[in-house]
Amino acid sequence: MEFFENTSKYIYHYTSVETLVKYILPQKQLLFSPINISNDPEESKYHLMQAFDDDGKLEEYMKKHFTFTFDVSKEIIRNVKTICFSQDSNVPLTVDMCMGKGYAKPRMWAQYAKNSTGVCLAFNKENIIEKFNSQYKNTKHFLGNISYGNQLDYISKHNHACTLLSSELQSKTIEEIAALKINNYFELYYFSKHIDWQTENEFRLVIKPQDTGTTQNYLLIDGALEKIILGNNFDTTIIPSVKILSNNFECKPKIIPFYHNKNNYTFGMPLEY
Repeated sequence: MEFFENTSKYIYHYTSVETLVKYILPQKQLLFSPINISNDPEESKYHLMQAFDDDGKLEEYMKKHFTFTFDVSKEIIRNVKTICFSQDSNVPLTVDMCMGKGYAKPRMWAQYAKNSTGVCLAFNKENIIEKFNSQYKNTKHFLGNISYGNQLDYISKHNHACTLLSSELQSKTIEEIAALKINNYFELYYFSKHIDWQTENEFRLVIKPQDTGTTQNYLLIDGALEKIILGNNFDTTIIPSVKILSNNFECKPKIIPFYHNKNNYTFGMPLEY
């Protein structure tokens, strides 16, 4: 993690020290989180659906199934789970050599790593994708970068993402309609966020298992986790425990404390421990 090192091969996951030492390192895995607990209401809440009467039977259908628009929307996010990562951003070259690096985002250190008392985990992106595709090859899964902007702009270009046809409702089940919507418009449902989140430069893994949602899903990370970057306020007395837990990995990650340049807002350079 030197100034001029090409970090584009990495993706980063911020977390608390409690989660690191209790779960991630002992279990060698990351937990998928339900999308409906996301801190962005645009993706955690229901996608509004409008119905259009293209066969003259919509009113009849509505009398029997008056919650259908809600049901389709609910099915689109039902049991959808994600793991989120940050990436490097393309920013102009400045005196701050860490500007735009995925591991040097002050707001994310504050929000996701409990005011820099936690860690930022650096994963080899190619390896994490390989593990994800292999582990969830038999599960509906997606991966990609988050696009940031106004969802209405996307919907205006792909209006069928939020519309239902009466003829379609007559011939398909709610689950079948939702499956078609997901296949065609998963970028809107799972990979778009409000522009206010754009500094996270997020890369995301998404799964939609067929179970009821009570089962927890994990991603194995041994062989993909390469660096554990300690926050500026990390409790150094915990470092021996982190080292012991890291030694259980077949591919041992490096432990790197962060050097914080207190003269300005730059986060400086993480130094290998």
